Amino acid sequence: MLIYLQSDLQQQVLRNLHFSLVSKGILFLGEAESLGYIEPEFQDLDKKNNIYQKRRDVKLNIPVNNIQKISHQILPNLPSTKQSENHLEPMLDKAFSAFLAKYKATIFLVDREHKLFHSFNDGIQILKVPFGRTTTDITKMIVADLQLPLITALHRARGERSPVSYTGIKVT
Repeated sequence: MLIYLQSDLQQQVLRNLHFSLVSKGILFLGEAESLGYIEPEFQDLDKKNNIYQKRRDVKLNIPVNNIQKISHQILPNLPSTKQSENHLEPMLDKAFSAFLAKYKATIFLVDREHKLFHSFNDGIQILKVPFGRTTTDITKMIVADLQLPLITALHRARGERSPVSYTGIKVT
């Protein structure tokens, strides 16, 4: 069925299939279908019959080509020529940060152990560096009013494997 979809939609479906497969899960594609840019995320089990195995458990990013229009709207003075991957990451970081600043959004990226590995725009100043031994545990770096809701949300998100949203939390 993928061959009847536009290329961008094919890749979105394949990213979702990749996300849905368990680690080492098997993917069967039709005769005229291909993995496209996510091919490195799969091992060929039988290339002739389009049978692949998922290599690792990661959420795949949207390809840079789909983000290009958004980043040029946010940062129109960026060059439009294709650049090496090393040059694209800072551009995407700036575009994403500008987008978050425009909407006054704050995002912290954490791993499964709640270790902070990237932050974007802490405009509401809810992240504090604790005194004493240095930590990257987000649950210890967040302001006290948000510690319990954050721990609960992280636990629910991991267990349910879905987004969690809370409203009405007062921060003093």
